[in-house]
Amino acid sequence: MKYIIVTAFILSSFGLSLAQTNHNNNSDLLNKLTGPWQMTGHVMKKPVEYKAEGKWILNDQFFRFTMADVNMPPQYEAQIFFGYDSAKTGYVVHWLDVFGGEYSKILGFGKVAADTIKILFKFGDRPFRDIISLNKKQNTGQFLIEYKNAEGNWKEFARYKMVRLEK
Repeated sequence: MKYIIVTAFILSSFGLSLAQTNHNNNSDLLNKLTGPWQMTGHVMKKPVEYKAEGKWILNDQFFRFTMADVNMPPQYEAQIFFGYDSAKTGYVVHWLDVFGGEYSKILGFGKVAADTIKILFKFGDRPFRDIISLNKKQNTGQFLIEYKNAEGNWKEFARYKMVRLEK
């Protein structure tokens, strides 16, 4: 019985230490993305406007960035989840949107450098990359989405200007 109690204590301590892992690794940029945002720009050269919000969830293990266009009801919505992968010292990114499961099966992988995070999604021979840059002093930013064309060049798919809204 004593061995069972000791084993249970060790296992629960191990689980507790894993659960207490926080998001402080390279997350200053994501911390600055918390709260409400307005996003204006274009997708495939068509003008769009979104309301967005960033928030730490699930015991601060994931950062969720939610986007919805301003139409009622919204015609496009997405939830982007960033989880820190300490083994790869970067972020695993899940992009879930109204286009369903087929497009959400590809994980993105990203790294933070200063005020920018770059995320690569490998869709076969046509990868996409997201580049989110913030100007922390002005509470503004840019969200750029690019794809690699058949010639291997990066081309713009979408670009948004981001402005922090008052809470």
